[in-house]
Amino acid sequence: MFSLKRTFLVLSVAAMAAAAVQLTAQDQPQRPRRQRPEGAQFGGGQFGGDRQGQRGQRRQRGDRPQPDAAQPAASANGDVKPTGEYKPVDNPVFKHKYTADPAPVVIGDTLWLITSHDHTAENGRPNPNYTMKDWCLFSTKDMKTWTEWPAPIPVSDFKWDTTHTAYAAQMIERDGKYYLYTSTNGAGIGVAVADKPEGPYKDAIGKQLVKPEDCFATQHTWACIDPTVLIDDDGQAYLIWGNGHCYYAKLKKNMIELDGPVKSLDVDWKQYRFTEGPWIHKYNGKYYLTYASGFMPERIAYAMADSIDGHFEAKGILCDGNKNTSTNHPGIAQFNGQWYFFYHDGTLPGGGSYNRSVCIDKLEYNPDGTMKQIVMTKEGIFGGNSAASEGGTMTNPVDVKTTGNPLFKDVWTADPAALVDGDTLYLYAGHDDAHGREMFTIKAWRAYSTKDLVNWKSYGDVLTSTDFPYGQKNTCWAAQVVKKGNTYYWYVTIRNDKYGGQSINVATSDSPVGPWKTYEKPVVVDNLTNGFMVWNDIDPTCLIDDDGTAWLCWGNGNCYLAKLKDNMLELDGEIIDLKMTSYEEGPWLYKRNGLYYCIYASRPYRDEANHKEPQGNEVIAYATAEKITGPWTYRGQVTGSARNSFTIHPAVVDFKGRTFLFYHNAALSINGEGGALGRRAVCVDEMFFNEDGTIKPVRQTNEGITEPVK
Repeated sequence: MFSLKRTFLVLSVAAMAAAAVQLTAQDQPQRPRRQRPEGAQFGGGQFGGDRQGQRGQRRQRGDRPQPDAAQPAASANGDVKPTGEYKPVDNPVFKHKYTADPAPVVIGDTLWLITSHDHTAENGRPNPNYTMKDWCLFSTKDMKTWTEWPAPIPVSDFKWDTTHTAYAAQMIERDGKYYLYTSTNGAGIGVAVADKPEGPYKDAIGKQLVKPEDCFATQHTWACIDPTVLIDDDGQAYLIWGNGHCYYAKLKKNMIELDGPVKSLDVDWKQYRFTEGPWIHKYNGKYYLTYASGFMPERIAYAMADSIDGHFEAKGILCDGNKNTSTNHPGIAQFNGQWYFFYHDGTLPGGGSYNRSVCIDKLEYNPDGTMKQIVMTKEGIFGGNSAASEGGTMTNPVDVKTTGNPLFKDVWTADPAALVDGDTLYLYAGHDDAHGREMFTIKAWRAYSTKDLVNWKSYGDVLTSTDFPYGQKNTCWAAQVVKKGNTYYWYVTIRNDKYGGQSINVATSDSPVGPWKTYEKPVVVDNLTNGFMVWNDIDPTCLIDDDGTAWLCWGNGNCYLAKLKDNMLELDGEIIDLKMTSYEEGPWLYKRNGLYYCIYASRPYRDEANHKEPQGNEVIAYATAEKITGPWTYRGQVTGSARNSFTIHPAVVDFKGRTFLFYHNAALSINGEGGALGRRAVCVDEMFFNEDGTIKPVRQTNEGITEPVK
């Protein structure tokens, strides 16, 4: 991480920004934010939620979802084959792609789920607007294991649509046929039909079922969206939809024609004005209309009636407290004797208002028939991390073949930490995402694995700072994973809202790639040490000694050491200042042939003999000791400064009989934007020792490791 100590502390914030500019290879202008039109009003036909101008960003645990290529709807013989199987461990349900606008339906012994599909921008960054190219389809028989199916129909198959934007949809069964009601961005509501719930679907009528001009009480073009459908006990089917105004109409028995005029739904909106996303369901003879209310963010409200024609009486807010998204969208279903509430949030890495993710929590009713308010939980219906023991997984690794340094060229990575477990090396790194003149925007920690240092698997972003209670977003500073017994412990640096300054927190897992259980109480907080900087307590490294004792080392400006208790979650005894010579930050503890090594970020000195007057960018230096508590002897530099980078951060591991040094530089450009202070990239080179145990200088190469390590 970034060190501002000794004489460097005199830099002002302006000077720091100037340093960031100097280190930036190519600045990009900030992306403009599209605003809600002036004078727009909510509800009442004037304005019901600006589908063109919402904005939101942030992220949470799980894989970084990737843009998907279009999937074929069916094989040559017309049978649709599943594309994947998932065992969710918590909310959001699906972590391999962004999903939104959930619409569940129970057919026989299976719950089917249609969702919208938010795509990332071509450069992998969050979108500044909706990019919704298709719909997603999932099914489950037990709510534990989910099957994914190909997109049921491409939006391009609706030839009447000119927007090419796949907004919310809902599927329902009648008389052995399956009807999919879809909406697009202002072109109307369509209907597709299939012989099986998984499809393939085809446009049933070749035109809109509902046109924008049918929305008589609204003028904006996206009023004709978000269809929900109910087949009543008497067999009558109803279609309900709208944005800014809630419409409904009867459907003929063929389900592809309206049966009568379009009407306004008779609802007492009170203060819970209708925005969009209606959902209709029935319980104990009562009709429930659930919908998105308000704007920036939307809340989920509901109303009840004795008849679909109304009058619906407002009952209040069902679900509040959106997580990192301005919109929400309800879906409700009873399955295997339990009622479930489906919604979306923006908590996946890279998530936000235009990159949303479906979640599920249980729904319960009060004795009077009203619904109990939904509490959005991280565990959802899956029990959180306990699902890992049942084979749950958060990740779907992607194969990566490296071609020299930097190792990974699709995202910026920093502060590497390596763990060897059996015949596999796991690599963890911060995910840099600073753009333009931004400094540090480290949004998540990523995980990789390899058996030969050439062929890798990428697990994407698997943990983030806001997974920890009180953790501030974008503060995923340096971290390290160690294994003790059968448990993996991840010591991380975050900015902590409750304890002040930076804190060192811990997460645990039964797997080296998660899912991870986070703990509220930090292991180290700022007031435990005497450093004079709020980021003094950063960059944890952990060494489990031969006798099983675990030692935690950390610090910026001062290098601290403390023993950990057997639970690995608390310090055991005093904190020692190791008084490491020429120390800046980023320590790494390593042991070889009974000798302890502390390898860390240092800086060259104008007065090298006395280690005074630091100058220039960080380099890697090291010290050795006979005992881990010291005294430590400074041994000199291992590397020079990293290419184009003020910081450098070491990790050293033995793997298959050889020793490797991981570090980062700022040599990687992505989409024309060069490396910089907050855009670094992980590299690896081999490290060698002299006979006396000292480390030979390591030359940072472009080639890295070219041949598989066996």
